Amino acid sequence: MKNQIFFAAVFALFILAASVSCKSAPRETPPPPAPSAPVFDSRAGEARKRAMDFDCHVYFPSDWEKIEERYIAAGGSQITDRTQSAGIAAEYDELLKKTAPLYAQAREDEIMFIRNELINSGFARVFPEYIKNADTIALTARDQYEAGNFYEAKNTAAKALSEYQAQLTGARVMIARQELIDRGLEQDEISKIDVIAMKAMKEYEAGNINEAVASAEEALFRYASFLLVVNR
Repeated sequence: MKNQIFFAAVFALFILAASVSCKSAPRETPPPPAPSAPVFDSRAGEARKRAMDFDCHVYFPSDWEKIEERYIAAGGSQITDRTQSAGIAAEYDELLKKTAPLYAQAREDEIMFIRNELINSGFARVFPEYIKNADTIALTARDQYEAGNFYEAKNTAAKALSEYQAQLTGARVMIARQELIDRGLEQDEISKIDVIAMKAMKEYEAGNINEAVASAEEALFRYASFLLVVNR
């Protein structure tokens, strides 16, 4: 009986100690929620890139600086205010609309300058299909600009310019070769260079513009070097 009383007392003390321990243990507080990452609005930045791609900052520098000040003040590429971002994007796009005709005219002027050289060199008369193809591409670019498809027009105009430039290199090859013939050289004397010139023509007809220009420039260099020897 005494043993039972003893064990009961010990058990009661154990329960009491556990109860006190539980009450005194500090409660764990949950960690504070992590701050949510800011959500940036990209519309202003995208419009800014479009405007830069068409050289708005070159054609209208003062207008560009005013919009840039607002863009930077709003946070630049980290704008979070959607209303601000949309407003600034609209300003950049409006400036792009004002710049696009000037940009298009500059590309057209480049194209026409080279095209006139091709006509004056006689190349267009010898290879009318080449210049006709480039003309078609250039006219497509103009139509795209007028329809407001600025990026498509930019790429198409660049392709047209590349075609005209390749043809101009070909025209210079033709002129250099003809000068050698006019000076009395037989065609078999320059036949090895002719092979390179013909390769350039085949590459061009296959649409490999870079390879065509590389071959044409090599042929031009060789014809010019031959001409220097003849002139001595």
